[in-house]
Amino acid sequence: MEKMETMDTFPARLPAGKPAGVTLSAAMHRLYDFWDSIAEYDNEFYSRFKYGEAAGFSDDGFISRRDPSKVIKVEDRYYVYYTCRDTGNAIVPAGEDDATHASTDWDLADIRVAVSRDGFAWEELGPALRRGAPGRFGNRSLSTPDVLPWNGRYYLFVQVYSDLIRYDSCPVGVAVAERPEGPFELLEREVIPLGDAGSWDGNSIHDPYPLLYRNRIHLYYKGHPLRFKSPETMYLAQGLAIADAPEGPFTKHPANPVLNSGHETMLWPYREGIASLQIRNGNEGNTVQWAPDGVNFQLKAIVDVPPHAGGPYIPDLLADDGDGRGILWGLCFVRSSYRGAYRSRLVRFDCSLSRDLERPGFKGARQYTEEQYLAFPLTASERTYLADHGGYASPQAGVGYSR
Repeated sequence: MEKMETMDTFPARLPAGKPAGVTLSAAMHRLYDFWDSIAEYDNEFYSRFKYGEAAGFSDDGFISRRDPSKVIKVEDRYYVYYTCRDTGNAIVPAGEDDATHASTDWDLADIRVAVSRDGFAWEELGPALRRGAPGRFGNRSLSTPDVLPWNGRYYLFVQVYSDLIRYDSCPVGVAVAERPEGPFELLEREVIPLGDAGSWDGNSIHDPYPLLYRNRIHLYYKGHPLRFKSPETMYLAQGLAIADAPEGPFTKHPANPVLNSGHETMLWPYREGIASLQIRNGNEGNTVQWAPDGVNFQLKAIVDVPPHAGGPYIPDLLADDGDGRGILWGLCFVRSSYRGAYRSRLVRFDCSLSRDLERPGFKGARQYTEEQYLAFPLTASERTYLADHGGYASPQAGVGYSR
């Protein structure tokens, strides 16, 4: 058998720099002009994500745990804060909710705290921040927390609902404690108020996410401008507000929104700037982006199956030395059910987005199994819609074919 000739010429072998004197397609120009690496396994911003159980969170009844904060380490223990709905019953439609029945998975919720020595096995310590009394700020629900240690105290930023949840409209509040376990005391005011009526963050400010950057508090958040009337009116983007202290006052950045996609906020210091994982929604959903100044984000990698509302452990969270090292693991939540009712639970994710430890098993492209592909068949209504609009729907195969 004739020996195969070694392929050393472009494009069989790609040089590190763009070759001169060669006709290049738009895609090949983009490979050199836009991307920082030739392949995903050389891209420091690319990672696969792997998931496993976070032991210690009970699986009792309708209780729901979601939206974990970033994980912080105090002495030899890790702490995480999360939304917990423990109403003892299932979610009901809006309009049927009352003092004991929630209309969303994050309604009638408090903020709980859990602790771990290894990041795998957790112990729930109970409520860190409870809803207020009737008529008080935050009397309906507190959700989607994130945490920042600051000058020996601990600050929780939370979504604050003071009435029945309608259109998911809420501002952000902040609570403070002397110890990571709490109890936290909620300040009786909005720390990040809603924008003007009709503005991009005029209806909701969600997912507050504080970082210490350039000796100031950089609080990233998600906003959307309109009440939910149709998919066309729901535009999700992420903004930035900056303050000298966690209590504020915060000033919204004039370039807001600084990110045009993403359903939850997940960011970390990286090199001299800030990295962000854009989860789900938008043209740039499921991407890792990076801003050398914390404001002007650039797309750096496309990822699949990113953590839902991920809260990473950031070892150098408070270093603020312009040399961010990255992340390796954290917690997120997945959808679950009990007696057919929707709820959520916390799980652990692992990745390879650190400058200090390589994890080769996280860098290659993912391949899916037959079971994973077939876990998302067409629904009966989708098959019917296809048949009603000129297609042929096969209920047996669960696949639609155009004629």
